[in-house]
Amino acid sequence: MKVADWFGEPPALVVTSSYQRTTDTAAYLVQKFDGLAREQWAVHEMTFLSPESWRGSTFAERVPQVEAYWRRCDPSFVDGPGAESFDQFLARVTATAAELERRSEPTIAIFSHGHFLRALLWYLLAPRLCDAAAMRAFRDLAAVTAMPNASITEMVGDGARWRIGGPSVEHLPHDLITT
Repeated sequence: MKVADWFGEPPALVVTSSYQRTTDTAAYLVQKFDGLAREQWAVHEMTFLSPESWRGSTFAERVPQVEAYWRRCDPSFVDGPGAESFDQFLARVTATAAELERRSEPTIAIFSHGHFLRALLWYLLAPRLCDAAAMRAFRDLAAVTAMPNASITEMVGDGARWRIGGPSVEHLPHDLITT
C-alpha cells in the first residue's frame, strides 16, 4: 500500500515478475489507478541454487552452497534442475534493459526482486560481457548495495543514458524496512 501511495500520477505500465509477492505488491497500485496496463516480464529473482535440491532447507543450511556458487565464479554453471546460470540470469537482465529502451511509455513501474534489480542497475550503468570478472564484479556490488523490500528506485533513460537514483524507503514506516 505504501508503494502505491508514492505514486502521485499513474504509471503508463505496471510490470511484475511471475512471483506472487510482486503481483500482490502491485495490486495496491492497480487498485489506486483503475485500468492500468499490466504485463508480466521475466524480472524474477535469480535462481542459482536448484530448488529441487534445496527444497525444505533453511537459509542457514544454504549459505555454504551459496558461497561456493559465487566462489566458483563460473558464469555457465547450473546447480541443478530449476536453477539458472549467471549467463542465463544476465541474459534476462539484458533482455529487460533492451525492452525498456524499446518501449515508448513515459513511466513504467517494475515490481521485481533485489538481485534482479541490482543486476539491472549494474547493467544499465555499464553494459558488459558475461565472464568470471563480471560475475565477481556483480557479486561485489550486490554485497554492498542494499535493496530493501518495497524500496523504490527511479531510473530515467533517454535511449542513450540513464539517470539512476538510489533505492528510497522514505515512503515506508521505519518498522517495515527489511532487506
